[in-house]
Amino acid sequence: MQKAVANVLRKNDNFHIHITKENNVVKQYFAFEEYVPAIVEIKNLQELHKVESELCQESFDLLSSKQLFETKLFKLPNNHGGVIVVMHHIISDSWTLGSYCNEIVNEYQSLLDAENIESDSSLCGQFSYKSFIKEDIDYLNSDSFEKDKKYWNDVFETVPEVATVPSTVKKTN
Repeated sequence: MQKAVANVLRKNDNFHIHITKENNVVKQYFAFEEYVPAIVEIKNLQELHKVESELCQESFDLLSSKQLFETKLFKLPNNHGGVIVVMHHIISDSWTLGSYCNEIVNEYQSLLDAENIESDSSLCGQFSYKSFIKEDIDYLNSDSFEKDKKYWNDVFETVPEVATVPSTVKKTN
């Protein structure tokens, strides 16, 4: 499992995002460093909840954190276990978390099946943040963007009336 998690982390560039501030300008960059999650021996579920709670209480300093996520593997005495994941929202959302978990399962199964990891057909690494940035920049410089921008500017040339919900509640005795 440790190798599967490390492989998934290595293949997904959003886990390598770093934020810095230079001359009062915040910049984002990618720094690809190997990350191997720690394995924590857990005696019972109460101890697991304590470890989870402690991890969730730790904050990420955007400008100085080595990574904007923390992943730990836990192992219970009955040889069951799992993965604890904490990620900063700047690199993830609920969709990312679900995708990350699926990728770990697929990668782990590939390793168990002794398949060639490089030819794995899972989604691992398929959704690249770098590719998204490039596609977004290409769109912003396209004729389609200018056409779409004109359309939405025309649609909202007149600001729509604000929709409200009545705030009075009829009291009953």
